[in-house]
Amino acid sequence: MKNHTDSKVLTFLACIFLPFSALLFINNRNVIRFLWTHPQNLDRSSLAYILTWDLFPTILAGLCLAGAYSIGRFMLARFPLVRASPVRTSYYIGSGFGLQMTSFALAGMLTGIHAWLYVVFAVFIGMASLPVFLSLPYLMRQMRSGFRGAPWDGLWLGLIAYGCWHGWIQAFAPPTLWDVVAYHLAIPKVYAQTGSLALIPWTLHGHWPHLTEIFYVLPLRSGRDNLPALIHLGACLTLLAAIFQMGKRHLGGRAAQIAVLVFLSQRTFLDLMGTAHSDGFWALFQFLAACAAWEGIDSEDRSLLVLSGIFSGLACSTKLLALIPTAVLALWVGTRLAQKHRFKHVIGFMVRCWLSARRGLFATGQPRETLSGLSFRASSEGPPTPSIS
Repeated sequence: MKNHTDSKVLTFLACIFLPFSALLFINNRNVIRFLWTHPQNLDRSSLAYILTWDLFPTILAGLCLAGAYSIGRFMLARFPLVRASPVRTSYYIGSGFGLQMTSFALAGMLTGIHAWLYVVFAVFIGMASLPVFLSLPYLMRQMRSGFRGAPWDGLWLGLIAYGCWHGWIQAFAPPTLWDVVAYHLAIPKVYAQTGSLALIPWTLHGHWPHLTEIFYVLPLRSGRDNLPALIHLGACLTLLAAIFQMGKRHLGGRAAQIAVLVFLSQRTFLDLMGTAHSDGFWALFQFLAACAAWEGIDSEDRSLLVLSGIFSGLACSTKLLALIPTAVLALWVGTRLAQKHRFKHVIGFMVRCWLSARRGLFATGQPRETLSGLSFRASSEGPPTPSIS
């Protein structure tokens, strides 16, 4: 029995390692050839650079992701249907990210961006991540007890691992996408140098602050431009997890695995997942809003519909284009609830969606609203142009 188990484990690991190593070698053969012919270029200073500028930011991004999970789990612990949902892990991370982002934006609006604000949020996120790391031994035992070791699962994990590797390596490369350089990284640096969330009318997408760009001020304080990209990668991986969890619930495990592979192989997703972008957070919030609305209609649970409205508001705060799918989602939910003769729920959901959209516009500092303009202490000329390093 033990020999059979060992061979099963070896087969499973081989199915993971072989596609991962094959793709790694094919796509990086020039780098491997260079290191093989010039081994002197990989010395102690190279290892120190990797440790300081690659592994340390990865640990910080992991702390941020773990903190989001703990915060979201604490907030949603009182809702039994959320805890029973197959998408609960993604709900926890998404809502945790939402609280981190909105609370930092609110604090920046009310007090300005000061050194003590970075310290408070860094300590808060670090302490929130501790329960996740303390529970890692329990999670490992749970994974070991549910181990099946099917070759297809190993092949699937190998392909997913290579996609994650691609995003991880991409995060360490200098940013080259125009929108990342022009505003996703430039705008938070302006906020950090000016010490406030000021309106910037002279730059594209900077004439009002968006939620993701506000939040990127915090990781950029570490002096590492790749840290926002790693956090964005965490949001993209959470989106993949949500697709798998929802697909497994309604389509089965094998169909869910194929769906994740198809989504991961899309060129747009591969190009953006390891960059300091905002579309990963937008897609995550929008997809979780749709999942919560779907489950809320099926179970007729108001808490899930409220959660859907919150995620819709977060999506609108991240990107104003989210108002279009949010309106479509609200229309779909209203139609489904009307078919079930839940007219009170229809009105309540429409009101919540409207409030979420208004909250999204307020959180992004819509310049047409005088109160938002005053809260950002903006002038008609905007702030002076600072040097962006």
